[in-house]
Amino acid sequence: MSALRNARMLLSRRGLLLAILPATLIGPLSCGYVAGLRPPAGARTIGVDVFGNGTNLRNLELELTEEIARVLTNLIDLPLVPPDEADFVIRGELAAYNRRGGARDEDNLRLETGVLITIASRLVDRRTDEAVRSSVTALGTGIVIEEGIVADDTPEETEARDRAIENLATRIVLDLFLPENPSTRP
Repeated sequence: MSALRNARMLLSRRGLLLAILPATLIGPLSCGYVAGLRPPAGARTIGVDVFGNGTNLRNLELELTEEIARVLTNLIDLPLVPPDEADFVIRGELAAYNRRGGARDEDNLRLETGVLITIASRLVDRRTDEAVRSSVTALGTGIVIEEGIVADDTPEETEARDRAIENLATRIVLDLFLPENPSTRP
């Protein structure tokens, strides 16, 4: 009985050894591939300045700044600190907020409208005050409206604006932190 047990133990140890050995040999030879967003070299902290607001909608820049900070904490492995203490800071401006015409029915009643938001942003190295990356991002979103309702400042427009801000914040962070592809450089 003990000879059988010893044989099984030897086989299970050999199987374990055969499973671990390739991993230990291949690990040091790997190519260094890293998934995810990497902060710029030398960055220990990141901050977000309150964006400028070139639109006529008050406090939209505060919503955008808050959403960018949320996305940063989810996607970048750096502490988020006040902008004046950060190594790198995201700055920018809401360049435009436009309502668009949208779809109409055969009686020319508006069925759907939308908003188009354009944002210019840049990732700035505070030590040199130079932009290391920049992005101009625009996003349009649709709003379905009820007959006879004016679309301006309806709950539907607020929801569409919130979705657009969330999407734009994510796009800004991706644009500023994704590694550049050398084959697509100008």
